[in-house]
Amino acid sequence: MSAVRSVVIAGIGYLVWRDRKASALLGAVVFSHWVMDFLMHDNLPLFFNGYPSVGLGLENSGPGFLAITLFDLIFLALEVWV
Repeated sequence: MSAVRSVVIAGIGYLVWRDRKASALLGAVVFSHWVMDFLMHDNLPLFFNGYPSVGLGLENSGPGFLAITLFDLIFLALEVWV
C-alpha cells in the first residue's frame, strides 16, 4: 500500500507543480516513511488491519533505536538539501 500511496502522491505533486523531479522526490519521501517505520516498529500491517504484520522492531533495543534515529536525521538532512 505504501508504494500505491507513493505513486498517488507523486502524481498529485506532478499535477500541482508540473515538475518531475519534485514529484519523484515527494513520492520517495512518502515511501521512505514506510521504510523507516518498518525498521522501527514490529507491527506494521502489509495492507490493512487483519493482514500479516511486519517490521524489525528496532525501537525496542537501545543501540538499534539510536542507530535508526541517526540514520533518520541524516536522511532528513539529505531530503532538505536536495
